[in-house]
Amino acid sequence: MTDSFASLSAVLLALHFAAAVVCGLAVMWLLRGGRNGLPARYPALFVLLTMALWAGSVAASGPWSLASCITESVRNISLIILIHRLFDTAGQRLTLRPIVIVLVGVELVQIMMAVLTVMVMPQDSVVVHGSLMLRMMVTVGALLLVQNLYAGAGENNRQGLRPMIIGLAGIWAFELNYYVITFLAGGPVVELATFRGFVIALGAIGLILGTRPNTTPIQLRPSRIATLQTISLVSVGAYLLAMFALSELLAVFDGDAARLAQVGLLVGALVLGVIWLPSEKMRALVKVIALKHFFRHRYDYREEWLRFTQTISSGPTAETALNVRILKAVADITASPSALLFLVNEEGEFPETSHVGQLLASEEGVSIPLDLAQVLEAHGDIIDIDAVRGGKDRAGESAALPGWIVADGRCWAIVPLMHFERLVGAILLARPAQPRKLDWEDFDLLKLAGRQVSSYLAEQAGHEALMQSAQFDQFNRRIAFVMHDIKNLASQLNLLASNAERHADKPDFRKDMLITLRTASAKLQNLIDRLGGYKSGQEGKLEPVVLNRLLASVHQRFEGQHTLQITAPQDCIIHANWEALSQALIHIVQNAFDASTPDLPVYIDVTSDGLQARIEIADSGEGMSSEFIRTGLFRPFVSSKNGGFGIGAFEARELVRAMGGRLDVTSRKGLGTRFVITLPLAAAACLLSDTAAPQSPPSIPMDEVA
Repeated sequence: MTDSFASLSAVLLALHFAAAVVCGLAVMWLLRGGRNGLPARYPALFVLLTMALWAGSVAASGPWSLASCITESVRNISLIILIHRLFDTAGQRLTLRPIVIVLVGVELVQIMMAVLTVMVMPQDSVVVHGSLMLRMMVTVGALLLVQNLYAGAGENNRQGLRPMIIGLAGIWAFELNYYVITFLAGGPVVELATFRGFVIALGAIGLILGTRPNTTPIQLRPSRIATLQTISLVSVGAYLLAMFALSELLAVFDGDAARLAQVGLLVGALVLGVIWLPSEKMRALVKVIALKHFFRHRYDYREEWLRFTQTISSGPTAETALNVRILKAVADITASPSALLFLVNEEGEFPETSHVGQLLASEEGVSIPLDLAQVLEAHGDIIDIDAVRGGKDRAGESAALPGWIVADGRCWAIVPLMHFERLVGAILLARPAQPRKLDWEDFDLLKLAGRQVSSYLAEQAGHEALMQSAQFDQFNRRIAFVMHDIKNLASQLNLLASNAERHADKPDFRKDMLITLRTASAKLQNLIDRLGGYKSGQEGKLEPVVLNRLLASVHQRFEGQHTLQITAPQDCIIHANWEALSQALIHIVQNAFDASTPDLPVYIDVTSDGLQARIEIADSGEGMSSEFIRTGLFRPFVSSKNGGFGIGAFEARELVRAMGGRLDVTSRKGLGTRFVITLPLAAAACLLSDTAAPQSPPSIPMDEVA
């Protein structure tokens, strides 16, 4: 055992002596002008010098002597300063300065503890354990600095700094493991202490190999989430170490009272940790500290905008209407627990329309005064309510702010919602859990978010206006259809009235007049039924229809006015709506009569391919141009006839489409027009939709079938 210990001591001496030589040679080389491109040259020179002194002290007096402990602390301080200097910009060094000051301060405390251990309380376990815990804290902090140095370097800088970063990370990682194992083992570990000199020598070689290929500054780019989690973990670790240190301090005293004090301290610490560490105020405080000391900007604009967009675009439900999603998206920017949304109404007022949280639990029906709305619209700036309470007044908002906002200390800021330089609303934000003042970043981001959400609100208002306009358009279109049918009925009745003056005494005319009146009455009833269907949203139920019977009724409708010839198979049963198809055929046939001379017949021909029925309505009239068919035939309120509504063909096509069919047209000027209606057969429709058995078609008196 003694021989083994002597061998390790010899190896320790040799390795640390070699490390001192390597570091000393590196110092001499740098002093003679070597590695002029070395980043942070003078701090690196100082680091190499302190490394040589520490390695020499260990080789001369052992790893646990007073000189070794003091030079170790000086070496650690120089390494921390070197890492700090590698961040090029003054702003980044200023951001990291609090961490560096804390780490350097801990190392200075280590020097005093080393003196205390050697000269006052040799081999005292409490002081030794405390020193090791502080050493571990310094190594963890230094490793965090190295990690951020590597993350903040660009690709070009990272390539040149890689040897130096590897050297620094290797030194601190080995030191952390050394301190942890020594702490757990309860005493020095000679095997690990032996190789510290070897690691230092490798780290020194890495330091002098580092270069800076360009002048791109290294910036601190830590992730906000990672930083907050790291601070939380470090806080928990420091808390536990402090509790352990107090427990070790109490162990110095003997007796049951000391034991009871240790148990009480442990229980109290656990209770305090459970209550304090997970609290919302604690998390908010950690976030404020991290944003203030680790980042140039308060907000991670990429993350904020992604979160903002995700919140706004989430699927709307009864609980997450657009107004609520807007409030949540804006309030999350400043971590405000609640917010109110005020939107302009038709009277030009700005009442509250939505809220999240309990900002105004006791207030109902609140609104923004018109004079405050004018101030917001004139300037479009965020109103800092705390500044108004402090007597500041930039644009007259002090006099315009209502008393209930000023009196409620939770009210924090008002965000105007501007759209095309017009105020469409405003958002009142509550004070966050961790009180702070609004700064320029808050103003800029909230102003941008306000303009963005105002565009969402304007888009929603435009969409609602379009839907309302579409509903009015649909209503007007249906009324136009009804007017078209009423016009036809009025023409029939006028013709009947004029003929009655001349032929009222003829029995045949009276018989025809009764048939016409009965038909007109049925048509009026059909119009009433269709209007009821429009109102209910059901314009006709599809059912099996015997096509030849329907065509017979159409033929009867025009009997005596014009020649209509129909060719249809006896067993053609289609899947359609009787009234809708009859109405469509009447429109098409009436247009064919209007386009033809009285001596030219109109033909209706029906064919079937086993799946669909094809109804062709052909005339030999004037015909239409292809351009008119393409651009004007099915366009509402465009007619080639004097006094026409221009909706007959359009209504016919819409009725056929509603039944799952298709209406096509071909025409040539001077030769005539052919309309083709294609509808599914009832049997094929039943097979495709798996519907019930066909119902009986509407009955038609046999004496009315042509």
